[in-house]
Amino acid sequence: VKDRVPILGLPGNPASSYVVFEVLGVPAIARLGGSSAGRLEVDATYRGPAQTKRPEMIQVVRCSLRNEGNELIATPTGAHQRSHAVSSLVGVDGLLLLDEQTTELAAGDRVGVRLLGGQS
Repeated sequence: VKDRVPILGLPGNPASSYVVFEVLGVPAIARLGGSSAGRLEVDATYRGPAQTKRPEMIQVVRCSLRNEGNELIATPTGAHQRSHAVSSLVGVDGLLLLDEQTTELAAGDRVGVRLLGGQS
């Protein structure tokens, strides 16, 4: 139907709103505009505190990236990754997505990080 207008609802907490827009909104808008391109994803080594999560959940870790020798290092931004923690958006370079099957993340694990900051 040509009169339909897509709507993207975002959560009320600022960090969650940012993450949901990046994970769901950016790809949706790109597809609506006729593009199949998404954010570039890079491989990195995780350097941060160990994390565990329930298997049925998807978790997104906001992280900064830096080169260390020939290795790209992903480190969580901010002390808290909670949905209200705007401070975790300072210095964010990418989003590390932990899928439903991943239940643990430890320092040294190889991870995929979706780049932000105008990368596509």
